[in-house]
Amino acid sequence: MRTTRNHLRTGTRTAAGVLLVAALSACGSGTGDDSGTGTGTTSDAAAGDDWRTVDACTLLTADDLAPYLEDPATPGVDDSEDGRPGCVWEGADGFASVRVMLWVPPAPEVQQGGDALTVGDDAGYVTSQTATSCLVDVEAEPAWVQLEARASSDLVPDGVDDTTFCSEVAAPTAQAVLDRVG
Repeated sequence: MRTTRNHLRTGTRTAAGVLLVAALSACGSGTGDDSGTGTGTTSDAAAGDDWRTVDACTLLTADDLAPYLEDPATPGVDDSEDGRPGCVWEGADGFASVRVMLWVPPAPEVQQGGDALTVGDDAGYVTSQTATSCLVDVEAEPAWVQLEARASSDLVPDGVDDTTFCSEVAAPTAQAVLDRVG
């Protein structure tokens, strides 16, 4: 009887293990990998990975950076991570900066929860905004554009405030990036 009971326990554990493995396989890897090398979305596969080779520091010019930085000719620094091209330009004042990144979010609905912002023909989503800063993700193909910009307060145009900085200042900058990405 003792052997039968142990055999039943072992069989029950094995069956439970098989069910757990099957359930986890059906859910995917669960790694949160948004590099596009995993299962990815249909749009990832259709678009290819050409955007991953873009030098993000070429996506903005001194004119594009002028609304934010006292010295817009300062070269950008490669800020790429996890297969996402990125670049950051920092102002001499230690506050002003512009960061641009190309990426494909693993869960677009998270970004889509922000305040809506139209950038050309594309939908943007504002995560945060002040009278001198904006964090916006723009849904585009083949990759999304994330722009995080903080301007020197003396460069912000009159009439721009914490409700209009993204639309008046950051949206044209994001559009310039989209135009160059293609």
